[in-house]
Amino acid sequence: HNDTRGTKHGPRNAAIRPDRDHYYGRIWRADHKQATKLIVPNLAKAAPADLVKALEGVNDHTRATAVRLLAEANKADAAPALKQLIASQKAPQARVAALYALSRIGQLDAATLTVAANDKDEAVRKNAVRVAAAPGAPNSKATALKLVQDGNARVRLEALNALAAQDVDAATAAALVAAYPSLDDNWSKAAFLIIAAKAPELFLEAAFNSGNVVGLTPLLTALTDRLGAGSPDGAAKLVIGLAARPASADALKVSMLNALGAASKGNPPASAPLSAALKTLLTSANARVAAAALPLAVRWDANALANEVKSVGASLVAKLADKAQSDDARAEIATTLLTVRSAVPAAQAGLFNLLGSGASAGLQTRVVEAIGEQTDAALATELAKVLPKLAGEAQSAALNQLLKRTTWVTALLTALETDVVPPALLGPANIHRLRVHPDPAVSKRANALMDKLRGPAAKEKADLIAKFTPEVAKPGNAAKGKELFTQNCANCHLLGQLGNNVGPNLTGMGAHGPAELLGQILDPNKEVDIAYVAISVETKDGELTDGIVIRENQSVVVLKNAAGEKELKTSDIKSRKNTGRSLMPEGFEALGAEGLRDVLAFIAGSETRFRFIDLSSAFTASTRDGLYAGKEPNQGSLPLIKTGAVNAYGVPFNVVDPAKLPKNVMVLKGGPANVYAQKTFPQAVEAKVGFAAKQLHILGNVGGWAFPYGQAAEESLKITVHYAGGKTEVLGFKNGEEIADYIREVEVEKSKLVRGVTGNGSQVRYASRKLTGDGIIEKLTFTSAGNVVAPTTLAVTADLSAEAAPGANTAPTPPAAKVDGQKAKKAAPAPPQRAEKIEWGAGTKVLLIGGGSSHDFQRFFNLADTAMLKATGKFSVNYTESPLDFVDHAKTVDVLVLSVNTPAFTTPAARKALFDHVAAGKGVVLLHAGVWYNYADWPEYNRELAGGGSRGHDRLGEYEVKATNPAHPIMKGVPASFRITDELYYFVPDAVGTPIEVLATATSTQKNATYPQVFVVKYPKARIAGLTLGHDARAHDLPEFKTLLVNCIEWVKK
Repeated sequence: HNDTRGTKHGPRNAAIRPDRDHYYGRIWRADHKQATKLIVPNLAKAAPADLVKALEGVNDHTRATAVRLLAEANKADAAPALKQLIASQKAPQARVAALYALSRIGQLDAATLTVAANDKDEAVRKNAVRVAAAPGAPNSKATALKLVQDGNARVRLEALNALAAQDVDAATAAALVAAYPSLDDNWSKAAFLIIAAKAPELFLEAAFNSGNVVGLTPLLTALTDRLGAGSPDGAAKLVIGLAARPASADALKVSMLNALGAASKGNPPASAPLSAALKTLLTSANARVAAAALPLAVRWDANALANEVKSVGASLVAKLADKAQSDDARAEIATTLLTVRSAVPAAQAGLFNLLGSGASAGLQTRVVEAIGEQTDAALATELAKVLPKLAGEAQSAALNQLLKRTTWVTALLTALETDVVPPALLGPANIHRLRVHPDPAVSKRANALMDKLRGPAAKEKADLIAKFTPEVAKPGNAAKGKELFTQNCANCHLLGQLGNNVGPNLTGMGAHGPAELLGQILDPNKEVDIAYVAISVETKDGELTDGIVIRENQSVVVLKNAAGEKELKTSDIKSRKNTGRSLMPEGFEALGAEGLRDVLAFIAGSETRFRFIDLSSAFTASTRDGLYAGKEPNQGSLPLIKTGAVNAYGVPFNVVDPAKLPKNVMVLKGGPANVYAQKTFPQAVEAKVGFAAKQLHILGNVGGWAFPYGQAAEESLKITVHYAGGKTEVLGFKNGEEIADYIREVEVEKSKLVRGVTGNGSQVRYASRKLTGDGIIEKLTFTSAGNVVAPTTLAVTADLSAEAAPGANTAPTPPAAKVDGQKAKKAAPAPPQRAEKIEWGAGTKVLLIGGGSSHDFQRFFNLADTAMLKATGKFSVNYTESPLDFVDHAKTVDVLVLSVNTPAFTTPAARKALFDHVAAGKGVVLLHAGVWYNYADWPEYNRELAGGGSRGHDRLGEYEVKATNPAHPIMKGVPASFRITDELYYFVPDAVGTPIEVLATATSTQKNATYPQVFVVKYPKARIAGLTLGHDARAHDLPEFKTLLVNCIEWVKK
């Protein structure tokens, strides 16, 4: 269970808690007070009649034992009783057991098998076909053929699996083809094609004779593909047969000839009938039929059909140049001409003339991609020549094609060296791809070329950063910076609502300051987040793809880069290499000082007051580990429940994710003698600064063995500010005044509690100090007194202003007061911060409400979903985590999307506003965490609005979602099934709650049960939809998830 109380989670997503035994598992046995005692029969000496009777027992082990004993003793005299049981109305499991027992004693006859195959229960029919597949079973093929058209998908699949072991004849093929239209699931279709691949000619003949050729076109195309790959003679017979078919079958001919042309691996022997058939197809009145036949004619019989090939080829070249033809027609022609260019000399010139013409960018792109499917290096040379002439979209596509094969990259480098292609055309991202090419020879040549073209300064990153740092400190033009960001950065980075979510989200990064951001831009490989390390994959056909791995399983690897997502079959992968480098390209110094200054001015935006101080050199430990008594998590830890940009009292802090750095917290020497923190950690550390500041804001101010344990008013931490020129300033932090114990919420006078950052009941605190010195701060030294307190710091932010912080006067949520004789109640969670701005425009007004634990709400439920919804042009979208914002805008909003799971949201006013919203007939979408049982004191939420809820889920992993009501508007555009990497929620409808209608389900392999994943709640006054998907980027980036979320909002708004 993904513990929502803030505990650390291990690599398998299990909660790690100090009250859990980590060495021994717990096995619980629960006995009902009124449990019925089960009678366990003694079968050791049972007679056959008793063994047959035992098959009716409720215990599976008892039934299995009875079957085994009947088989071991070969109790043939039990056959009549077993047959009688199979034909009875006893429980299905009893009839199934009897079926297997009868089979194992060799007494199963055709009549009994027929009875089982006609049974009303699907479990009996399914097992009947399994038994029929056993060696020696009577009438097995007839039984399986009958059940291929069963109404139950699992029975059909078992029947097909049984037939896969049988010989295939014309009658079998005809029967299976007749059943094909009823196979409405992908599993059955795949099993069908396994059988058909044994004799594709028989299945093709059966399909042609079925009278339903048009309806069987997908099957015919798939069979053609298999026939072409396995049997040249069969392919020749198929072509002869197609040529004899009437013009009414022309569409089918085109489809099958194209499939055959793509799949054919060998050439059949030349023959007069084959030549005549090809000639008939080439001279067809339908130009598409002639074009589809052309590749086969060139490959199989070019000499005998030279005149026809020349005529069709010339016609296609002319049509390719004809601007009156549609882009689709010209793209299809281009693909055909590429495969026959050896026999049609004008084909290649015609293709590259089109690329150098004023054809649409879309058409040029399709032609470029078709060229990229070929392996001929001569094509790469010609493609490089036309590269400067291509439209923007096609130019990017051409570069991707030239960079995906080593031999083609060589052609590009030659074009760069001979000034055919100007280096500026590549851009930093593609220059980076050349520099880090997996082929050492290509990489060496590319680096030598780029260094020569761009000067020796490009070799030394330190020199570059030193050169540009003073420049970016000057004021920049944010408007120009936005243009440059859109051109150079938005393909991979999201900033606010602008850009794509491939690399790190840059929203809020302005507090890092221009100098620090400059270093990350110019030297992205100095420190690489493991989540963004580029993987280079080469497929068996020589194609290269690089990107970050966003999901993978045994069958596929999905990479994501600036060009989008690409799914690669693992069976097609030749090699896979971790480049050890960032996906972020190098070379942005080409933007120049002014360009870099403007881009950084745009990224920093309005965040000009605060600057994060980089504490990476000062961190001494990881929040994943124990910090005080020992290194185990249960020996005093400070588990983080929120990382990244954290706002405390109006001040931003950079809380470092322990997954990104091995050390992310500063713990200094302290504690009782000989304890872990006293022996392990240094007494002093340093952090570089490099800019002037007026104040320092510290997030931490806690310690092991701190107040009320340690000596109050004793200085525990000292921060020394070192200014340029040698001056220093010392800031002292005392136990019991600024510093308090980490282990629970303890109030002290001179720091403020910051909730929502750490879990397990621990605390961190905020304190601020004004500086009296002037000038550049070179570094900060953090020094522990080395006494009983081990001072702990998470983050430090410098303030360039001397004014009070925006939230300086905000009081922390007070702890609950003690009642005489009672323990203090747990403090209420801090109220979530209000959104910076909520404005409504045209379209359906959608308010996304998130916040809480166990999820990155800002990244996915805010930034990703907001950007996606706004891009549709249908919605005006805002996001908040504050109940105050919701109450203020409740009457304005058309649709609420609730993913919130914090009790802090459920104020009395917010609860009332939510039920007022649905009472007014307005829509609600319950998203992911929003369908959980989050509120113990608010059962109406789950019972009435959600119709149930989830209290657990599978560990994060890949599973299949299946549509159960594909006709519902919410499922429009969603495939019948799709795979997703997510937490499979165990959503259980409430028996006394509002009824739900299930639209899609998923089956848990861990629970062996099926649960609703998409549903609608039949609330009487409003439309409510539930969508359990959405844990992280692997869900929010999935096209099916996006479609479902949009459809849910569209449906509930009506």
